[in-house]
Amino acid sequence: MSKSCKYYILHFTFYIILSLFSPLASAQDYLTDEEAELMERSSIVDAQKDRRDSLIDSLNAALREAGMRELLLTETLEAHGMAAREDSLRLERRKEKILALKAITPGVPLVVDKDTLLYLYANDGGETAEVRTAEAARRIRSLGRRMSFSADSVFILESEFSCDIMMNGVVILSITEQDGLWESKDFKTLANEYAVVITQKIEEIYNEYGAWAKLRGFLLAALIIFIQYILILLTNKFYHWGLKRIAWHEQNTFKSIAVKDYDLLPPARQARILGILTNLSRWLLIFFQLIISIPLIFTIFPETEQWAYTFFNYLISPISDIGGGLIDFIPNLIKIIIICLALKYLLRGVRFVADEIEAEHLQITGFYPEWARPTYQLIRAFVWCFGFVMIWPLLPNSDSEEFKGVSVFIGLVISISSTAIVGNIVAGMVMTYMRPFHTGDTIEINGVRGTIVEKTPLIIRIRTSKNDVVTIPNQSVLTNNVTNFTTSTQDRGGVIIHTEVTIGYGEPRQKICDLLTQAALNVSDQIVSLPDGQQVPLLSKDPQPFVLITALEDFYVRYQINAFSLAYNNMPLAYSELHKQILDTFFASGVEIMSPHFYAKRDGEDIQMPPATT
Repeated sequence: MSKSCKYYILHFTFYIILSLFSPLASAQDYLTDEEAELMERSSIVDAQKDRRDSLIDSLNAALREAGMRELLLTETLEAHGMAAREDSLRLERRKEKILALKAITPGVPLVVDKDTLLYLYANDGGETAEVRTAEAARRIRSLGRRMSFSADSVFILESEFSCDIMMNGVVILSITEQDGLWESKDFKTLANEYAVVITQKIEEIYNEYGAWAKLRGFLLAALIIFIQYILILLTNKFYHWGLKRIAWHEQNTFKSIAVKDYDLLPPARQARILGILTNLSRWLLIFFQLIISIPLIFTIFPETEQWAYTFFNYLISPISDIGGGLIDFIPNLIKIIIICLALKYLLRGVRFVADEIEAEHLQITGFYPEWARPTYQLIRAFVWCFGFVMIWPLLPNSDSEEFKGVSVFIGLVISISSTAIVGNIVAGMVMTYMRPFHTGDTIEINGVRGTIVEKTPLIIRIRTSKNDVVTIPNQSVLTNNVTNFTTSTQDRGGVIIHTEVTIGYGEPRQKICDLLTQAALNVSDQIVSLPDGQQVPLLSKDPQPFVLITALEDFYVRYQINAFSLAYNNMPLAYSELHKQILDTFFASGVEIMSPHFYAKRDGEDIQMPPATT
């Protein structure tokens, strides 16, 4: 039986005994007074008989009441004994239940700075074990981080049903009877044990956060800053020493590095590159020094220690992720390398065949040599597109939604912005296989006449007789008529140069035809050079020039002189010389090159209208 139960039983027994004897004492005092009154009033016994009977009745009633109280006291003692026995049995049953629950119920740990101090199982009033441990941990940390601490300041305040572990007026943790039952100990003993553990933890926290710890931390931080300052000075000094050494080598030992006739790396450029690399090395070295020194300063103070871990995490996490990604990418990288090598050597074989066809060492019926190079370009583009499709799934994060979104966006932008580009490329390919002209041909496109100086997949460039270079998109070339004077010259003995004159009806037709023919033959005496160096007459005598009468106008006849010319690259000169010879020949023959016109002048004559009909 517990001490508290025994205390209650003794207290109640003493109270019952006092209640029992107090009526008896009062009755005894009352009887003594009655006897005195009877002695004084003995003469009037008969008169007081009724009153005596009533007093006797009262005394008998008091005696009966005292007996009842004695009976009640006896019953109460027996009941309290049974209750005490029942409390003892109930307590034992509670202990058994708690032991059974403890086997399956994990206690709530009181953790301070990753250190488990104790476990709590029971609630205290309206606070659960979780709330009790959380509040206790917060108070322990708060008390330990004060600038001063004394182990004697932690004490236990005992009460009838609980013990409070306190420090500086703050209740750190309350230990109740329930906590004692869960630990199978007296709650006061348990409170003393917990007080020792809590005191040690507060002292440990104080040793990290206290005034002396702060002073040591500041001194150590100042030392690290001083060392870092010295290291930066040494690094800068080494940098300037390196610049001086580079300047000395530039003047004495550096030699130019040339690729064929091109001076790729003269000494000055070598010195500049080495200076840039030295400066980069200096900043990288300072950066790595700061990476080490700054976290060290953070780790000195417990308040900023987590910052150091965060700082390292920001640096190491990307590096580890990239490194891990590269390691995981190695198998796919090997596959990509194999695919690229296979495609490379496949294209080398295709290029060899294309070069042989272009050099006319290998002839394929219906396949022109000039088709070899563009066909190779088409095959190469197709092969690399096929390789890109094979490589794409092997790239890191190629299956992620972000990667897919970016690729779709890029494809959309390219498709929208490159419509004209794709059209020109397709037109260039079509013209390649149509073979309407070649580089060096003299052509005329949409009124522009000149020699082709460049062909690309997108445009062609023409140099006119005025030495202007005109750029024309391939799509425009494909949609307009193209006149190739070079091909015409090679097919039928030359291109026909023609011009017209108008002569009045008064001149004989044959005379005019002979004069025009003679003028064309005079031009054939001039020799010019073709682009390939061949010497040809400006106008050909064979086939001979011929004259056409193209129209009979109201006042004159229109004559056209036609002459063949192999000098397709000098057509403006041919026209100019032909016009000169026509003028000279006609003037020498006395023929006036003029088209007569007649004008009607009214001098009061009637208007030329048909007569009115009746």
